[in-house]
Amino acid sequence: MKTLLLLRHAKAGLGAPDRDRGLTGRGQRQSAATGRYLAAEDLLPDLVLCSDARRTRETLNGLALGGSPTVRFTPDLYDGDVPGLLALVRSVGPLAVSRILVIGHNPTISEAGRFLAREGKAAALSRLGLGMPTSGLAVLKFDAVEWSGIAAGTLTRLLRPADYPEAG
Repeated sequence: MKTLLLLRHAKAGLGAPDRDRGLTGRGQRQSAATGRYLAAEDLLPDLVLCSDARRTRETLNGLALGGSPTVRFTPDLYDGDVPGLLALVRSVGPLAVSRILVIGHNPTISEAGRFLAREGKAAALSRLGLGMPTSGLAVLKFDAVEWSGIAAGTLTRLLRPADYPEAG
């Protein structure tokens, strides 16, 4: 079984060129709360695929992930699309990787969640259809042995910042 975590970056500020926008204080609190949630729910990733934009890198830093997962920064997640995101995930070799965290941007993160989530609770699937807010997290499970074989999955959780304790 493989688990894919799709995380939209935390709340970012305005005023800088888009790729250089950093997190606001609220965004820093959101990413820290998300990291605590991942640890408490035993959802820490083995591998992180992260956009190279400043706000996604700061989101990753704020998660304070334990266990030192392998991290790959890629510009393909900044201005990419769902096929590109899926190609990155499916290219993960036969490493001992059972859980991947992708930190990226909308619309790609929300669209990837909608594309992959074929099963799950109706309310969560419906909410995913509306798109993911900043710090939104979709947890998808796949009955696949290798990442190259992931296709339709089950949405097991969909969280918004309000769902994390002390994220506000």
